This record gives sequence, C-alpha cells and structure tokens, in this order.
Amino acid sequence: MKKVYFLLFCVVCGISEVLSLDREEMSGWKTKNLNGKVKSVVYSDGSFLTFDIVGNVVQFVNSEKYVTVYDYINACRYILQEEFYDIEFDGCVRREVKENTNGCLGIVYTFDELGRIRKYVQTDYGDLEEAEYWYEETEQLPWKIVKSEFWERGMAVQVSEIRYLETDSLGNWLRREVKNTTKEVDYEAADSVFTKRKHVESCKIVYFTKEELARVNKYSKVVASSLIETQSIGLRESIPIIIKQRKGFSVWQYGLIGGGICLVVGIVFYFWKKNKKNQV
Repeated sequence: MKKVYFLLFCVVCGISEVLSLDREEMSGWKTKNLNGKVKSVVYSDGSFLTFDIVGNVVQFVNSEKYVTVYDYINACRYILQEEFYDIEFDGCVRREVKENTNGCLGIVYTFDELGRIRKYVQTDYGDLEEAEYWYEETEQLPWKIVKSEFWERGMAVQVSEIRYLETDSLGNWLRREVKNTTKEVDYEAADSVFTKRKHVESCKIVYFTKEELARVNKYSKVVASSLIETQSIGLRESIPIIIKQRKGFSVWQYGLIGGGICLVVGIVFYFWKKNKKNQV
C-alpha cells in the first residue's frame, strides 16, 4: 500500500512540474492570443496594438481612439498612468500587480499547459472585468469568449461565438465571423437589455523583421535590463533587453525530471523505513 502512495505522490509532483510555463510562453503576445514576434496589429474596428521586441505591449489604441501607453522600466516593471506595475510569473499564471495595493489591484492572466490563455481578470477601484476562453481540443484559437464587466451600478456579459475564416502561417487569425450575445443590467433601474449581433472582423499583422531581431539579439548577450531607443514603429519606444540565457528544458522534460526525482526519493525512503523496521 505504501508503494501505491509513493507512486501517486510522484505522479502528482510530476504533473505539478508539467503545469508550469516559462516567461516567453506567457508573454504579452500570448495575453492577446498572438503567435510569433508581432510588432503591431490593426483591427477593423480601428483599434490597434504595438509591442516591443520581447513581447510587451507598449501601446494600445481603442476603437474610440483613446491611447494607452506602457512605459517600461525593465522587462518586469512598467508605468501606466503614473502608477507602477510589477509583472510576476507563477506556474501558469502571469500577474501585473499595481504597486502598494498588496496584490489586490491589477491584471491576472491564467494559461493552460498548452500555453493558451484561459482566463483574464482585471480589478480596479470598484470595477471588475474578466474574460474566459474556450477551445476545441488542442486548437490554438478560441471558439468562444465570455466577457464580463461589473461596476457599482450594473453589469454586462457578452458571449462571443467565433468562426475563423482566414489565418496566417503562424496560426494568427486575419478574418473571423463573430456572433455576440450581450446582456446589460442596470441595478438602479432593475432593467436588463439583450442584444445580438453577427459580424465579420479582420486585422492586419506586422511582424518584426529578421534584421530587427538580429540587431537586438546582438546586444542581449551582454546587456541586462537596459533600454534601447528605436523608431521602428514611428514613435519613441523603450525596449527592455534581457540577458540571453541558455535554452533550458521543455515543460514536459521538467515534468519527467520532477517525477523521476520524486520516484527516487520515494524508493530510498521506503527501503530506509523497511531496513529500520527490520533492525528493530
């Protein structure tokens, strides 16, 4: 019976190692469901995103042309609207935590073992916004997204069912058909409004060139957390560069190593206990 417990313990430890992603697998690109070294994305509703060369979002412009700029101090810290945020990684979770809030305010992204975003939660003073993503088996693009917003006087829930019409060579969508079902609730008026809309969305994606990647990689071997000034997307950006590290093991290799170590420790402990019992 003890052998069975030891084996179960080893399997659990192995699984816990598997369910851990590295920083690149939880980059800013991945929080936006993007593959590859994306430089910018322009959407058909007029909104667009720009990224630095390590995958951090540096600017977002929404459909109403409201501009949000992220000013990076280093790879894991930025300033947004005069507030400092720290980027933290833990297992399959990426957190962007507002400073001096005890971790209560900010953004939390949760990924699965395939590196796909599963949940997004943003908390601010009195407001909560979240989104959940559903996938078919091992597909990289979600077929359904449920977005929820809660504020002091009401809430809204939008369910989006998606059919992809065109993707590029890296698996990023270029055209998709979206069917939205939205429910809005006004607490004071005790009223609810349902709306349905079906439409086609498109986007244009620009990737960093090989020359741009090579230029940065040349410095990344010797520079840690420094800033490089660039005009690559028509505005002044600060790009954090991290020391280039030796390629480590994959997630599955870490899982096997963790399970193997636990198995060896379990066997040694079992025979030690058995030998001690025989001596008595």
